[in-house]
Amino acid sequence: MASSGIINFLIIATTVLGFITLFLYLLWKKPIRKNDDLAQARAEQYSIPELVEFTKVMINDFINTNLMDMGLSGEEFERRQAIINEFRKSLRNTVSGEISDKIYVKQQIDNILEREYGINESNIDLVLPFTQPDKLTSQDRFDILMHHFKKEHGYKALTYMIEKYNLAQLKYVIEDGKTPSYIITDDEIQKVYRKEIRSLDFKDKLSIVVQRVYQLYKGFGVIDEIRDMTIDGVSGGVSGAPDKMKTVEHEIELLGRMRHTKRGNNSVSIFHKGKTIHLSFLEFESELETKRVAQNIYKHNSPGPLTETTGYVVNDMADGSRVVVVRPPFAENWAFWVRKFDIPNLSMEFLIPDSHKNAELPRNMLKFLMKGGQTTGFTGNPGAGKTSLMMTSIGFIYAFLNLRTLELIFELNLRQLYPGRNSMALKEIPTVPGQKALDLKKKLDTDVSILGEVASQSVASWMIQMTQSGSLFTIFSHHAVSTKQLIKWFRDALLSMDILQDERLAEQQVAEAIKWDVHATRDHTGKRYLERFTEINLVQYDESFFDRTEDYEEMKKESLRRQYGPIWKESNVIEYRDGGYVAVKTISPERIKQMKEAMLEEDCIAFDIFLNEHWGGQDQWI
Repeated sequence: MASSGIINFLIIATTVLGFITLFLYLLWKKPIRKNDDLAQARAEQYSIPELVEFTKVMINDFINTNLMDMGLSGEEFERRQAIINEFRKSLRNTVSGEISDKIYVKQQIDNILEREYGINESNIDLVLPFTQPDKLTSQDRFDILMHHFKKEHGYKALTYMIEKYNLAQLKYVIEDGKTPSYIITDDEIQKVYRKEIRSLDFKDKLSIVVQRVYQLYKGFGVIDEIRDMTIDGVSGGVSGAPDKMKTVEHEIELLGRMRHTKRGNNSVSIFHKGKTIHLSFLEFESELETKRVAQNIYKHNSPGPLTETTGYVVNDMADGSRVVVVRPPFAENWAFWVRKFDIPNLSMEFLIPDSHKNAELPRNMLKFLMKGGQTTGFTGNPGAGKTSLMMTSIGFIYAFLNLRTLELIFELNLRQLYPGRNSMALKEIPTVPGQKALDLKKKLDTDVSILGEVASQSVASWMIQMTQSGSLFTIFSHHAVSTKQLIKWFRDALLSMDILQDERLAEQQVAEAIKWDVHATRDHTGKRYLERFTEINLVQYDESFFDRTEDYEEMKKESLRRQYGPIWKESNVIEYRDGGYVAVKTISPERIKQMKEAMLEEDCIAFDIFLNEHWGGQDQWI
């Protein structure tokens, strides 16, 4: 009986204790849930997407305000309408790369977030965890670093960071470390952050938040600040594992890599001092964001829609950058390339630095080619610096000569570089084909014809036409890797366009038109240099040969030589060897005579001194 009572007591006590425990648990759990809900709501309230949405609504309300219903005086009405119009204009121009408009829009966003939304010192850390570095994403750290370096180095901030921390070095990271690539990783950004960032005041934090809101609202996403930097270019959507895999075997092969590989359509790379560097720590948030940026980045001057039918578009931006966008089904995914030209820093000393031995030799050679009125092709692979070199070389052309440029897109920016010169650029548009533009150019007092890039057969025909009439000489750029390939490409273009039918005649016409091939290149480290200056001359035959001989066999051999022998010859006058420039073969006397005929007297004297210094025997040039 006693043991039975004890058991009953224990059962009752256990049951009561269970109820008490359950009651206390429920009592304890409910307020915690409330606190969790409150914290979650507070986090969402100060999230970046929420701030972006609030900013959109506020700006839309402002620019769509009906001032007629406000009973304003005439003067006040006009003042407010002018402010709204200015804001609308800035919102449109931000997608063109206009820095001033971007700054203006960001100032308005700053006012909206601080004054209207109530962002202050007590809640800004809810937007981004500034005081908890371990919770920051790589993008957060990068944005903070860019703001930090910009305060002292402006738009050279990214270059400064890369060079200070030696980030542009070959690394064995991708593909299990089996192959080297240029890449900046999450770990490197974390290390730079720890060394550079100690504390941020409220204004710093607000500026970083404003930039994040702006780039998602009207900017170019994660590459928005990068695009403004003084680098060679930036691209998106050009690396990473593909979204669509054609075979099961391909999928299995990629599975192991994908754990450490970001999706291709979200990737970001920069082109910096001749190197393409993958920013593996940075990516667009989604495919839709990549698409949004790609659809906006080419819109300067309304070039027309990018449709599935067109597949790609090439355009310029407000600062002279060249932008190319591709889209499906023409491309695997949405992608873009922005190529920038550091116009304020363009100079011969920058492009051909003193670190190259005998750097004055190519600099002066370019000067005399331009003063000597020589039709010159600037050749080389993409990224070798040929466009920048051509833009700078134009500065050596006599300023009393009128410049007329024909481009597919406006990228040479000669009016910005040389505002005091008589210069006009034309480009092909749907209603004015290039041939019509070329015909018009002949009526525009043209002295020097300039072609931005010869990349199609039709443009090749324009170039040959330019050299035959309508201007004193022509300069252009092309992707040929050798002089032989350059001549052959132009020859085949003339034949394909049915301008000429005879192959040798076409080749002769090309070789007669192009006087020089200046070939730019870069090595695997990104180092740029001019590989060679090649003089192009027609092979000259003795016109009196047949009058002077009656030997049938000799006459037959000479006829075969003229029919099947070489039409032109090339001669490397300057070459890049062992880290410096070397004068190799002498310039032909005929070419020297042509050049001097186009020069002013003082330049003829300087040219003689130049020739004598590097090739010797001044008397032979006069």
